Amino acid sequence: MTQGRFHRQGFPQGPLDAEHLARQTGGDAALAAEVLALFAGQLRDVLGALDAMPVAAVPAAMHKLKGSARGVGASLVAERAAALEEEPGSVAARRSLREAAEGTLRAISP
Repeated sequence: MTQGRFHRQGFPQGPLDAEHLARQTGGDAALAAEVLALFAGQLRDVLGALDAMPVAAVPAAMHKLKGSARGVGASLVAERAAALEEEPGSVAARRSLREAAEGTLRAISP
């Protein structure tokens, strides 16, 4: 993990809050890497299914993603998932989530 890919709380220069993730994983770098890998897999799955996902299924999927994103410190993804959860038919919200998710994936696996 390089400092440029993450940010400290209150300094939004990256898509992930490294301090939050460290707190969540007790400072265990191996556990943090494993958690990020699991989150990246979930994010890829959601992105792959999003375009074909029925509008009725979007709120539940976004609620789950929002919680996972908050857990790893991916606050922008959490914010965008919350917006899509509230407006599941919004094309703009889907696009916005996709952009945030892709940026976060690049930070996790450059």
